Amino acid sequence: MSRNNYSYENILESADSINQKTGNYSFLKFTIPIFNKEKNLAYIRLEKDGSGEAIILEQKECGWKRNIQLYEWVE
Repeated sequence: MSRNNYSYENILESADSINQKTGNYSFLKFTIPIFNKEKNLAYIRLEKDGSGEAIILEQKECGWKRNIQLYEWVE
């Protein structure tokens, strides 16, 4: 499977695998990414334990990397 074809189920399996290895089962909520026309930038919001951030990711040769943090919040 290429880096660009992760399904929702694959993401959940990967997160569960990380949780099992680290023993950290915090609840993480994230939005479905919104892509630009070229599909090399994505907007996503992440939330964990009452705080979060909105970010722009950029696709690089080695995968998706954080490009811009638009804003963050704490509740």
